[in-house]
Amino acid sequence: MFEIGQKIICLDPTWGCPTGHPLQKSNCPYLPTRGALYCVRSLQGEKHLRLDRVVNPIVIWQGVLTEPVFENCKYSPVVSRQTSIEIFTRMLLPANARETV
Repeated sequence: MFEIGQKIICLDPTWGCPTGHPLQKSNCPYLPTRGALYCVRSLQGEKHLRLDRVVNPIVIWQGVLTEPVFENCKYSPVVSRQTSIEIFTRMLLPANARETV
């Protein structure tokens, strides 16, 4: 779904439930902010990722030392569109010239 270096936006910073999973508070002192933009720093499997500006301490999770991850489904890709001022430059043309452009 995502790739390393891709720009994404945070839709929901919590784990699992609306108030956040109890382990989230103890294992993740640094959390993403809803609506903030991030880049994908690393991927873990197909469902989890780490963010460029959110680095948490290493913890033991299911017997393995790892940095906590966040769920892909709580992020959306940022779509960039090329900016064009063509419509505004056309407004500066005389009315009869606008129709021929």
